[in-house]
Amino acid sequence: MVIGEETVFARLRAARPGVACTSPITGALAGLQALGARRIALLTPYIDDINQMMRNYIEARGIEVPVMGTFNNDNDNEVARISAESLEAAVLDLGNHRDVDAVFVSCTSLRVASLIERLEGRLGKPVTASNHAMAWHALRLAGYRQSVPGLGRLMLL
Repeated sequence: MVIGEETVFARLRAARPGVACTSPITGALAGLQALGARRIALLTPYIDDINQMMRNYIEARGIEVPVMGTFNNDNDNEVARISAESLEAAVLDLGNHRDVDAVFVSCTSLRVASLIERLEGRLGKPVTASNHAMAWHALRLAGYRQSVPGLGRLMLL
């Protein structure tokens, strides 16, 4: 995100011309659009400067971010150790706001995919995360259109 999606894609295409590209944020934005999400809760492990950059980046692409939460951690090694229980509690807290129609958990170090279906059941709203959305987007870019049950609403689209 820091150098921009198009810069990353240009570098990939320099080695592999014409290849379809995605990234965690690209997949997330495509997934949120496919889910019809217009106002999301954003959960990150990041510090405030990065959180504000994320919010601005997402909002500049047409999705409002009225609710945010963070674990406020700048150490990626620690971020990877955030427990499933902590992630679940944070997603439920943010997602229960009536101002949002979906939750996006941003960070490729957070292990969220196995929680998504249960969280959606409890919230009644779609939930996705960086790796989850990028995997969905990569499948769609590769032409795979079948549903993947057990991994939440996005994987059914």
